[in-house]
Amino acid sequence: MTSAEIKRLAQILRSRRVVVLAGGCSAEREISLLSGASIEVTLRRAGIAADVVDPGTDESEAFRVIDELRSSRPLVFVALHGAFGEDGRIQQRLERNKVAFTGSASDASRIAFEKSRLKTRWVAEGVRTAPFAVIGHDFVDRLDLDSIWRQFGGKALVVKPTASGSSLGVGRVDRFSDFAPRIHDALRFGCEVMVEPFLAGPEWSVGFYDSDCIGVNRITTDETAGLFDYTRKYSSVASPFEPMSPSASGIPVGLIPLAKDAVRSAGARGMSRVDVREDSSGQMFVLEINTVPGFSAKSQYPRMAETSGIGFESLCIRALGDCILGH
Repeated sequence: MTSAEIKRLAQILRSRRVVVLAGGCSAEREISLLSGASIEVTLRRAGIAADVVDPGTDESEAFRVIDELRSSRPLVFVALHGAFGEDGRIQQRLERNKVAFTGSASDASRIAFEKSRLKTRWVAEGVRTAPFAVIGHDFVDRLDLDSIWRQFGGKALVVKPTASGSSLGVGRVDRFSDFAPRIHDALRFGCEVMVEPFLAGPEWSVGFYDSDCIGVNRITTDETAGLFDYTRKYSSVASPFEPMSPSASGIPVGLIPLAKDAVRSAGARGMSRVDVREDSSGQMFVLEINTVPGFSAKSQYPRMAETSGIGFESLCIRALGDCILGH
């Protein structure tokens, strides 16, 4: 979209009511509030009167708040992270109420949020992702964890909730004695966990708007020692990633096409971010996709947009413009 088209869209949006949904009742509430504040400031800088609406921490009350939007029919910018924000329920309610919103539709949101379901689709469609096993809350104490450990060669594993974001509950396991405690820790964030081999190469994040790559981040944590977890994402003093434009020379061949295939397979639209990691031989595997990526000052997606020269403000305007156009 050209700068002239963005300016025309901004002019149209100045006459519309815009609601930024942020906060909510998931474990990522605080990050969501930061994202919402960032979007509000960005839109107001463009002369668009956006207001943050927090659905609150009670799920029933949150649905009531969403339903109240029917009467005024605003354009809704979804900045809710985690369960109830990215899992398709809010999107389904907005669709039912015929309220236009940013980002992926409810079906794509639901599939993308359920990591094991999406990885099953990726495997079926030839999108390279690491092998995995799923362990349910009701069965963890009855399973032969030793056989699962041996299934992955007795090497380092990653345990993560199947339906959570911001890397909450994600951890690395190097010894079998730590396997069960790590599973129980991850189960605090959902009823199932996913087990994957630890990939010892560099990690990358690829930003998209629809199917267009808007930027790439190289994660700068020590890939052999740790994971890009919640603490490294939001508590690091130094920026834990290096933003690069899509045409930068340091981006591995095949990274962007692989991430683009992941977006296509998920059916994601609007803003999204795909996480990819290499193994020790340099082969790349898709980890997951975020259909409502973080928008705070420390988040990756806004930095991608600024580094590539597109600008986060332009993408926010484009997202709301797509609401009007019904994309």
